[in-house]
Amino acid sequence: MAERVKNQGAQRVQTQTFRSGLWAKDGQTFLNVRQILPDATLRGVRLYSVNDQTQLLSITEAARGHWDTQGAWRLEDGRSLHFTPQGPQLTPFVTQPWPSKVGPDLLTMLMVKPEHMSIRALYEYIHHLHANRQQASRYELALWKKLIYPLSPMVMLLISLPFAYYQARSGKIGGKLMLGLGIGLAFHLIGKASGDLALLKDGTPAMAASLPLLAFGLAGLIALFRVERT
Repeated sequence: MAERVKNQGAQRVQTQTFRSGLWAKDGQTFLNVRQILPDATLRGVRLYSVNDQTQLLSITEAARGHWDTQGAWRLEDGRSLHFTPQGPQLTPFVTQPWPSKVGPDLLTMLMVKPEHMSIRALYEYIHHLHANRQQASRYELALWKKLIYPLSPMVMLLISLPFAYYQARSGKIGGKLMLGLGIGLAFHLIGKASGDLALLKDGTPAMAASLPLLAFGLAGLIALFRVERT
């Protein structure tokens, strides 16, 4: 409930990104939901079932969907269109169960941006995407960034150490301060750009997240070594 309230307050609902609503995949079924209410009630549900050759087998539409204790969605006020060799068959229904691994918890993850998800939630959702043969690079990148984030302050400290070696009477303090601020800003911008380029070029998320850290850490060590020798 806290996650749903936070999502509403921060307006981090991904269904606003697509006019058709939110999409998820469960095995051979594609789920499309127009709206998800705070109590996990679904509005405007559509299910597209396909076979191994991605041929459309059926389309199910329902006005509402509720999660029950049996691990299934209870679809209400809908109809199913099945494509058979004899032709399409339309079957209306008042209520119909749909067993699915895409439960309320998983849909809650879909409503949160990867950068705001916990490490555990990211790991579970990445596993779900891999199981459904879906692209998970964006979530893998967010996971790696969270894992290496504790090392960032250490690298920033390493970069700042060479600037501590200066003579107060030699001047140029302002220039060194601006240079240090520029390096810190570059560290932040390059780290963000590296992740974006990895997503665009299908790069390795682990490398994209750690490369700026390694590069600036190595540069800090070199600069500190040179300062100590002079």
